[in-house]
Amino acid sequence: MNKFCCLVVSFVLLLFFSCDSDPCEGVVADVITQQLYVEYVNAAGENLLTNGTYAAEEILVAFNGFSRAPFIFNDSYENVPQELQNRILLDVINLDDQPNIWTISLSANETDSLELFLSVESSGFSGTFYTIDDLKYNNASLSHTQFNNENIYLVTVIK
Repeated sequence: MNKFCCLVVSFVLLLFFSCDSDPCEGVVADVITQQLYVEYVNAAGENLLTNGTYAAEEILVAFNGFSRAPFIFNDSYENVPQELQNRILLDVINLDDQPNIWTISLSANETDSLELFLSVESSGFSGTFYTIDDLKYNNASLSHTQFNNENIYLVTVIK
């Protein structure tokens, strides 16, 4: 699992960097140290990715104007625990003075928003760690849980 997390973190670091208003005068990057996995279920508790309600290849996520296909691990990823499979992986990041809002396009006609309210837990050479003070999905507060005492959080959205 640690090798897998390091690989994901390294890849995402390449994707999420920003420059000051001057042409990259000071490149700002922080190690992404925490992850949030979003699961979509119906009222009966069925996962909406595995039952075909949403197609993984149609889903897009966007943060700070950067849109990409999300990381969604299915059962073909043997090193990924079952509890993290068939969920959308989002990074817990904080950009100064900007809202922490993810836009999630589940289909061509269904777009949702997820807003993270964070406070700094600790900061150092290994990155910045945040406390998720509140998590709102389409403006409704949802609870989240920590996975195996790691820097991985889970949230379930009932559709």
